[in-house]
Amino acid sequence: MPHSIYRGDSWVVSWTILGADNQPIDLTGATARVQLRNSQNTLLVEANTSNGRITLNPTQGRIDMNVPYSVMESVPVGTYQYDLEVTFPNGVRRTYVVDNLHVERDVSL
Repeated sequence: MPHSIYRGDSWVVSWTILGADNQPIDLTGATARVQLRNSQNTLLVEANTSNGRITLNPTQGRIDMNVPYSVMESVPVGTYQYDLEVTFPNGVRRTYVVDNLHVERDVSL
């Protein structure tokens, strides 16, 4: 079942990345990005550590994302796919989350 938000609300999500031993992965020096795309593969929203929409708590393996409502209000009502990728300092990139976001109609304009 996709995550849902109302159109124009902030998109706020937190993830804790765990290793095979069920312990948080060390994210020291890593970067992360999330891309939200429509069915035509058009990029609608990007959040990453460079644009400040993603912050990392490296020792806890925690990734926090906050995409402001001013960005999300341009996303039309619908269901979209997103992924969360982490790039480690050694150049290894891994996708940890692939999911859907359902943007619902809001009453307030």
